[in-house]
Amino acid sequence: MQVAIAKMTKFTLLTFRESKAALLKDLQKFGDVHFRDMSRDDLEGLEFLRQEHTQSDIQRYESELDRVSFALSKLERYTEKPGFGAKRPTYTHDAFDNFLDNYDYGAVCAFVKDQDDRIAAVKSEIARLKSENEGLSVWEKLDVAPSVLDAFTAARYLLGTVNKMAADALRAELEAAFSEVYIEFLGSQKDDMAVLILTDGAVYEDLFTKAKDIGFSRANITFSDVPKRIVAQNNRRITELERESEKAAGEIEGKSGEYKNLLVVKDCIATILEREKAAQNFMGSDTVVFIEGWVPEEDNTRFMEILARACGEDFYIEQTAVEAESADVPIKLKNNRVVSAFESITSMYSMPRYNEFDPTPLLAPFYWLFFGLMVGDMGYGLILMAGTAIAMKALDLKEGMKNFMRFFFYLSFAVIVGGALYGSLFGFAVFTPLPVLDANGVQLVVDGIPQTKALLDSNLDIVTMIILSIGIGVVHVLFGVAVKGALCIKRGDIAGAIFDSLFWIIAVLSGIGLIVGAMTTMLPAGIFQVCKWAFIISLVGLACTQGRSSPSIGGKIGNGLYGVYGITSYVGDLVSYTRIVALALSGAYIAFSFNLMASILPAGFARIVFGFIIMVLGQALNLALSLLSAYVHTCRLQYVEYFGKFYEGGGVPFKPLKLKHDSIHIKN
Repeated sequence: MQVAIAKMTKFTLLTFRESKAALLKDLQKFGDVHFRDMSRDDLEGLEFLRQEHTQSDIQRYESELDRVSFALSKLERYTEKPGFGAKRPTYTHDAFDNFLDNYDYGAVCAFVKDQDDRIAAVKSEIARLKSENEGLSVWEKLDVAPSVLDAFTAARYLLGTVNKMAADALRAELEAAFSEVYIEFLGSQKDDMAVLILTDGAVYEDLFTKAKDIGFSRANITFSDVPKRIVAQNNRRITELERESEKAAGEIEGKSGEYKNLLVVKDCIATILEREKAAQNFMGSDTVVFIEGWVPEEDNTRFMEILARACGEDFYIEQTAVEAESADVPIKLKNNRVVSAFESITSMYSMPRYNEFDPTPLLAPFYWLFFGLMVGDMGYGLILMAGTAIAMKALDLKEGMKNFMRFFFYLSFAVIVGGALYGSLFGFAVFTPLPVLDANGVQLVVDGIPQTKALLDSNLDIVTMIILSIGIGVVHVLFGVAVKGALCIKRGDIAGAIFDSLFWIIAVLSGIGLIVGAMTTMLPAGIFQVCKWAFIISLVGLACTQGRSSPSIGGKIGNGLYGVYGITSYVGDLVSYTRIVALALSGAYIAFSFNLMASILPAGFARIVFGFIIMVLGQALNLALSLLSAYVHTCRLQYVEYFGKFYEGGGVPFKPLKLKHDSIHIKN
């Protein structure tokens, strides 16, 4: 079964090495060929072939890409970067191919790198000078150079530090012990004070020993001039260096006009890099190249034309139909414009295998419904619709972002429909077509005003909303089980369709009938009896068949009974759908709360200004939270409760060799 999966043709190609470069270029422009990694193949009889060794070229182009990216990172601070969705320039294929030949990007990158290195060296020198000044600050009162002190003959000196708490003790004890001593405290840093001690050379050693006992620590003096003079020289040098740094920055700014060109260069190098990485999948010799891969069947004619143009008649190709059971066939989904917007949800879970079918068409309607019921506000839907429509129309979006916008554009209609059900417009009840009835079935009238409500009122119909969400869950889950049965029939497994699908559907539906009949009087007695016997028969059937794959009798019985126990998982699945009403109610109450906060402000200026701000910011916050929550929880319902019933996945995504052009458009 290949519903919504593009049929693939596998090819084996042998051509001369001189055709390889042109062929890769043309196939990259074609953008619809997925290459197979042949590096692990055992090519019997073709031992002369070896893997294409392009690692050195890959490293070279990666290095060039890093070089360009570095230059761009330095230039972008001086360039007005293109905003989100800004118009991108358009190039022809030839102009794009020849861009690197016609533009000396290496000189630009080297110039930017040289200036940046210059700035880095200057900053390093400035940091060194400032650090030196900081170290000299403790000696700021020393008005004589150490070299002058060294010239003394009769007197000797000590320069060092002592803890501030011991400074007075140092002075007192040294002056008491030595008659000829001069002590001057020069400055402080943190907990220490710098000190100069002058004394007679005859008592120098005794004084030094005494000072050390008090806590004096001799400093390692590295400066030879007066500290203040050194600091002043350093400051002048720092000023010069800062001007030099500014000049280098100005030189870089002068190259800011090259920013857009470098963006194109980056795309060009990334494109070449993609070709080099693709070539690693090939095998070859000195003269020939051996290539295998897949091309969509519908594009095979164009593929053959490209081969003929790039290789002339110098190639040999074999094409084979792909077997359905092939595990390595790349999967390319093929859906209409609406359904394709939901393909990202499928691919986030897992791509289908080639012998499976694409579940996206079966996922999309339920995703649309659940998302609309979870967000459920006409105002939010209109904002989402307008925002995504304007973005798709006015902005130059990349393909992935364009699909993302299209996805939410379609979901905006669901949000509007959900809002109509709840009668909500930004949390205000604006669509209330149904009367509110009292216990006698008469419409309530309050202060002469007939009371009305929405189709699903978030205050009056909570139980109904819970029942509806579980009912939708029943349809969703059992539809998945029914799809499993259809797949069994497709494979010719009629027994599997009955035992693993039909029995479960009967068991769940009859079980629900029994619960409804036991809790209410809505179910006629005859229908209740039918549900009872259908439930019993389906459970017996499940007990007898769920263990049929076990080789032993005991295994069949045990697994059969355990399979019947699996009906409890359906209870958990169905309860999980109450998240639909939970999110709908939480969004409605948050919107109502912000509206209430705005309304209770004093009438007049405060309500007009601050009330408006509260409503806008609050509704914007609620919209963002509602969209995020609905996206996550709707995915969860699809992946766990739905896909778990019939879908396996595990397919290989189709990843063709393509041009890389994030910053430009390329036209044929």
